[in-house]
Amino acid sequence: MKFQTFLQNSIHQSLLSSANKIIFVVPDQLPVLFFTEFLKKMKKCTGSLVEHLDLGKQEESFIKSRIEMVGFFNNKAFYWLGNITDLSLKKRKSWVAYIEKYKGSHALGLCVGSKDSLKFGKEWLRVDIPPVVDRSDFELLAQLFYTEKAAIHKKLSRTFAPSVRITLDKAILLLHYSQVLGSNVRQFREEWLPILVESEESLFKVSQYLLSKRADNFFRLWSKVGSQYPDVFWIAYWSDILWRSYSYIQLMQKNDSFDAKRISYRLPFSFINGGWKKINSEELKNAHHFIYNLDYNIKNGAGTYGLELLYSKFFQGEFAVNKKRGKNEESRTYIASSTV
Repeated sequence: MKFQTFLQNSIHQSLLSSANKIIFVVPDQLPVLFFTEFLKKMKKCTGSLVEHLDLGKQEESFIKSRIEMVGFFNNKAFYWLGNITDLSLKKRKSWVAYIEKYKGSHALGLCVGSKDSLKFGKEWLRVDIPPVVDRSDFELLAQLFYTEKAAIHKKLSRTFAPSVRITLDKAILLLHYSQVLGSNVRQFREEWLPILVESEESLFKVSQYLLSKRADNFFRLWSKVGSQYPDVFWIAYWSDILWRSYSYIQLMQKNDSFDAKRISYRLPFSFINGGWKKINSEELKNAHHFIYNLDYNIKNGAGTYGLELLYSKFFQGEFAVNKKRGKNEESRTYIASSTV
């Protein structure tokens, strides 16, 4: 089930009241705030016990005794089992097999990855959680979780450009802030929205421009956003983007779209929608290696001017493997460059 369909059906509460088995297929980063609000809503809608059972920390025998217990007077509880993708492979396989065959009287909910979701039968409601949401998603989230301030949320959502995408948890955070807004949406929009939303959009665009090698667009945007974050942030950010991009290409070339989708969080849509085919994965690998050495140098007292060198080398294609020179020689060159 698409996320928007889930939200629309849940607003009328019929879905939440009737759902016995729900699996949320989650991206790489778990939206903790969203699931916190979801469990609150479940308790309010159903009026029944909503309990979180930690598969990683609590004893297996205790957890099974809870969900297998027959409720008094046929009372049905909702047991939240959390994110099983955090478990070890052995423990995850064991719990997936047990949960999928569960025939008890209580309702269960949990988060799984794409591959594990295929192991659950049709009696399970599958909800795909997107890595980012748009303006229409934001309005639906507001209707579901904060119905009493619908007018304020509608005003707030109209300040979003149609193209803006933010993480699900950032949308929930905005809704939290809006609870103390009163009617002063304008002040919130001018003072807080740029920090909470526009920065996310800028990060998304700056990575898009880098990967697509649109140097003019990149440096124009970089001049505005570069100083908004410390250098250590940018090193961690580019390390993550380059690693995800390289891994995505490798997985797609192996036709492993499931794992590729799993690590695609934060990657630009243009890259995912075919742009990756135009990129040399070895170039990304070498750029990531440069970042690694830059991080090492900074932690040992060197300057951070290496970021500008990273951009210059990337746009000039200097991280691409030169056929006239061996890969090992190229790697040594990048290491030496990052220590200059």
